[in-house]
Parts: sequence; C-alpha cells; structure tokens
Amino acid sequence: MFNRIFLLLKYLDMYKNENDNWVKKSFCTLLIGSAFLFFCSPVMFIKSPDIRMAVALFMLPVFFLSAVLIPCFLACKKNICEMLDLKLPGIKDFGIALTMIPLFFLFAGLTALLKKFGYEPPPQFLVSYAKDCPQWLFYLILFCAGILAPVSEELAFRRVMALFFREIVPGKFGTVAVYFIPSFLFAIVHGFVWQSVLLFFLALILQRNQLHGSITRTILMHAVFNWCSLSVLILVRTGLLPGAF
Repeated sequence: MFNRIFLLLKYLDMYKNENDNWVKKSFCTLLIGSAFLFFCSPVMFIKSPDIRMAVALFMLPVFFLSAVLIPCFLACKKNICEMLDLKLPGIKDFGIALTMIPLFFLFAGLTALLKKFGYEPPPQFLVSYAKDCPQWLFYLILFCAGILAPVSEELAFRRVMALFFREIVPGKFGTVAVYFIPSFLFAIVHGFVWQSVLLFFLALILQRNQLHGSITRTILMHAVFNWCSLSVLILVRTGLLPGAF
C-alpha cells in the first residue's frame, strides 16, 4: 500500500520541475492514463450507444495528443516541432505514403487467403458499427480514424515511445527495443490476433520511416493506410460495393 502511494507521489513530483525529461513524463502519462481508460473507461456510464461511441472515438486520441503535447510544450516551448520531429512534408514523403495502398491490398489478400483455409478472423467492431450507424456518427468515425488517430498514435507510439526506449535501453538492444516494443504495444492495442500480427509489421515499417525520415512521413503513411479501409467502408455503406466488409 505504502509502496503504491510512494510511486504515485514520485510520478506526480515529476511535473514540479519541467525540463528536458519531457519524454519520460509523456511516456508515464501515456502508460498510466491508457491503463485507466482501458480498464475504467468513463464511457461505461453513458447509456446511449451512439453517444458512447462518439465519446470513445475522441477520448483516446485526444488523451494521446494531450499526453504528448503538454509535457513537450512545457519543456521545449519554441522547439516543440523539432522535439516532435514535425517537418514540412516533401515529395518523397508523399511518394512513400502512397506505398501504403499496395500494402493495404497485400494485407487484405492475406486475410482473404486465411479465410480460404477456414480461419475466419473476428470482424472489427468499429467497421461493423460504422456500416449502420447514424450519418453524423459515420462522419465522426471518418474524421477520427482518418485524421485524428494517425496524428495522435504516431506521436505517441513512433515518437515518444521510440525516444523513451532508445534512452533507457543501452547499446544494440536499444535499436531492437525502439523497433519492437512500440510496435508490439501498437499492435495489441488495435485488436484481435490476426489483425495484431499484420499491424505489428505495419508498425515496424512506420518505425523505420520515422527513424530514417520524420514523424510527418509516418503520419501521412498511417493516414493513407487508414483511408484505404475507410474508402472500402464508404463504398459498402453507400451500396457501391456489395458484400460484407
């Protein structure tokens, strides 16, 4: 009991003196806050399914953004873009982002092949919900999944977590940790076993491009990949593409 209180006080004490350790503060906030939101989510107390979904869509991305931007701003102020690795995208960034389109179809093909051999991956809840939800909520899903999620998740997983593990894990193992730990966490947050396997490899690709490019590039890549799924969902919802998604 006393150990838990001590750890909590130590965590809170981190915010008394803002300094260059903003990455550690951000990582601790992401870890503790995400655990709380997953296991004690306030959306459980909302009765309306549509309002509950709307709040859930905003809650995690906004929390991710707050947990990254606030510590970074308090510590860096004028250098916030540099610290977050945010740069103006170039032609190369857009070109690499477009490679997510064939990657999406490769993942879709692997899923179809898996079904061919008798394994039916569980449907994604958000996709199933979006097909028949109210119009206003559908637009909100497009915004959150297509814009808000790529920005918030890339800053949290590809920037903050990569910097954190690069700092605390020494030597060659640091590079391994930077690639694999954030990618593993990204994958398990997003769903079921098969989907998580595919997203783990997607996360590795994104991490490599962040390390050799910028966080701006990976945001574009993430957004293009998500909009591939959302485009199919739009076609199914409007009836232009028959069949289940």
